Amino acid sequence: MDETVATRNTNYASNNESILHLQRRTSGMKNLGMFSVVKWFSSLYLSLKKTNSHL
Repeated sequence: MDETVATRNTNYASNNESILHLQRRTSGMKNLGMFSVVKWFSSLYLSLKKTNSHL
């Protein structure tokens, strides 16, 4: 019985690790997406500022 419990715990731990890994990957992708959006907005804002200053 102790052996099966230990095996179950190890399986649970490895599943937990993979879930955490997936969460970390998705949050990283979200951060990357936010970063690219912010970068795009700032470049858009700068280009608008440049065109406004020329007028």
